[in-house]
Amino acid sequence: MARRPIPNSTVLDPNAWARAAAIARAWRVFRRDHASCPRAERARISRNLPTRGIHVKKLVIGLTGGIGSGKSAVSRCFEDLGIVVIDADKAARVVVEPGTPALAQIAEHFGNGILDTSGALDRAALRRIVFSDAEKRKWLEGVLHPRITIEIFKGLREATSPYAILASPLLFEARQDSLANRVLVVDVDESTQLRRTMERDANTEQQVRAIMASQIARSERLARADDVIENNGTLAELRPQVAALHERYLVLAAELRRRGADTPPAGA
Repeated sequence: MARRPIPNSTVLDPNAWARAAAIARAWRVFRRDHASCPRAERARISRNLPTRGIHVKKLVIGLTGGIGSGKSAVSRCFEDLGIVVIDADKAARVVVEPGTPALAQIAEHFGNGILDTSGALDRAALRRIVFSDAEKRKWLEGVLHPRITIEIFKGLREATSPYAILASPLLFEARQDSLANRVLVVDVDESTQLRRTMERDANTEQQVRAIMASQIARSERLARADDVIENNGTLAELRPQVAALHERYLVLAAELRRRGADTPPAGA
């Protein structure tokens, strides 16, 4: 089923968050997520909410997939074709760099044990705290997800390629799919997923299965996809699939630029 694109087929400027939330029918969620922000930061965000959105015309493809599916390989293929890829994982690292409000808030909540000797976030220590505790994980997501989304907005706004890729393992869980016109899912079978992740991360099968269980179900991911790449094979088998989608996305992006109207590109 075709996804409903953002009105005007646009990505909104970071300062247009209120309009983005209204379009996504998520203003209520936005306020809940920002409830965990420090009071001063919450006031700053509120003061900057415009009455109208500032639009950046750009076709955005949300790229996601389960652990070990090969999202990074697909991203590199798009980059080799000259397409800007905004990596949500990189944005997540930026918002918790030493000295940031988010890192200070997390350390205050969970204790300085989540910091390493240099004062940077010890991701392994934090993961041990929140991985099996849904309430703690929900609190952490409330702190991080709004900030990560703003970083993503900035990257999408500055992208100079005909279209942009938003690569995120939590595209659906963090509601980042609302930033995209289409969703591309990288899919692999379970045995391949297990083998790749165990080899890459030196994890046990039990550990990998626990991670897989914490992610959105494969069936739901596929049901919400507009495009799917099968990545059970080699890089040589992957590249033609990416190239074919690239040509399609170029057509959609060009049509979007030509029309510049309230309706999405044909086929979107």
